Amino acid sequence: MSLYESHDVDTGYWVKATREDDGSPVHGEVRQVTEPTPERGGRPGVEVLVEAGTPREEKVWVPLERVTSADRPLSLIAQDIHKDWGGKLHAHHPARPYVEAMSTMGSMHDRFGEDDAKDIVLRFLVNASGWRGEVARHVKAELKRMAGVK
Repeated sequence: MSLYESHDVDTGYWVKATREDDGSPVHGEVRQVTEPTPERGGRPGVEVLVEAGTPREEKVWVPLERVTSADRPLSLIAQDIHKDWGGKLHAHHPARPYVEAMSTMGSMHDRFGEDDAKDIVLRFLVNASGWRGEVARHVKAELKRMAGVK
C-alpha cells in the first residue's frame, strides 16, 4: 500500500518526495497535511518545509502520491520506547541516554551535541538487546531502516 492510499504521514514526519511541477526532489519536514481540494485536483497532500533555517527556506505543497518515504520523528519513536519499556529503562540502563537524546530529535538529520542521529540510533540499538516483544521488534526494524542498517 502506498503512502497515498494509507495516508501514513503526519505533521513532523520527515519526507522525501518529488515536486509536481518539475519533478525535482523535495526533502523536508511536513508542516501540514492537507485534505483534498478542487484547487489541488481533489488530492490530499503535504506542505513540506524545505531547507529550514537557511536563506533558501520554502514551503512546498506535494501531493501524497509523490511522497516516496516518510519517517516518524525520533521523538515519537522515543515515546513509544518509553511507553513499552517503561520502568525497565531505569536511570542506569545503558540504552537510556540514547532514548533521552532521541526524544529531543526530529529526523536522522539532527544532531545531539557532537553526535549525529545515526550514531545515537545505532548506540541505542546496541544497548537495547534486552528489549523484546512486538513493539520492540517493530521499533528496532524502523530505526534500522532509518539508519540504513540491514
